[in-house]
Amino acid sequence: MMSRKKWAIWAGTVTVMFSSAWLLDRAGVRPRETAPPPAPVSSPGHEMKMLEKELEKKPDHAPILLRLSQLKREAGRLDEAASPLEQLLSREPENRDARLELSRILYERGDAAGAIRENERILAADPKQPDALYNLGAIYANQGAAEKALEHWRRAVEADAGSEGGRKAREGIARLGGR
Repeated sequence: MMSRKKWAIWAGTVTVMFSSAWLLDRAGVRPRETAPPPAPVSSPGHEMKMLEKELEKKPDHAPILLRLSQLKREAGRLDEAASPLEQLLSREPENRDARLELSRILYERGDAAGAIRENERILAADPKQPDALYNLGAIYANQGAAEKALEHWRRAVEADAGSEGGRKAREGIARLGGR
């Protein structure tokens, strides 16, 4: 049991705390919000180094290989960007994400035929894959083959209008004036 004196001190403390909080609230004083700590600054180069270290531990880890390739492509290191994907595709030939990324790299390196081939391999396994359909439409549009571009973009929209490939295909159709 608590003695009367301790009870009085405890009750007084609680009363003062609640009274103070009530008075501060009535006065419009709010507790100061602290900003979240800043996110650690990371550069693509730093991320690449971290991924390469992780790759030493897990040399066949698909997400690491894909991200490493994306970072190298974004840095303009296209020849280096293809090698992690080729490594991944040698083990997982049906890896759609790796094929899509490889098709982007091939196209950016000026190998439109290679990019078309990679997208057609995806479509051989899944004829309604909207990202591959969009990519083919973009390649054909850039080559001036508007009808082939529209055909692939329409198929992408039919396959999945809400996907990224479907949305981009709708935009491409609008740019080319197709319906």
